[in-house]
Amino acid sequence: MASQASSPSQLELVNWCKGESVDVKHALLLYGVPEKNSKEDIEETAGTIKALGKVTVRGKMFHPQQQSLMVLCECSEEIDPSKIPPEIMPISGGSGWKAR
Repeated sequence: MASQASSPSQLELVNWCKGESVDVKHALLLYGVPEKNSKEDIEETAGTIKALGKVTVRGKMFHPQQQSLMVLCECSEEIDPSKIPPEIMPISGGSGWKAR
């Protein structure tokens, strides 16, 4: 149960997708992203996962428990969870980001 408090839930992803008019089948949620990362850095980092296709940042939200950003990305390809690594290493260096 503790992990649910510190990581975003599937319901949060679905609700955010509805608010941003993003098809949940094409949505990727990144969390643990430092505030200093630009939209371009985030898109370029997520774009290194070829299974996602072109990645566009659709929204960012501060996550107070993690003291970092949650980022909603829209991908040109449908998300196949088996092809998404559990942690994505940013191109600019630093700690890995979690993906859902």
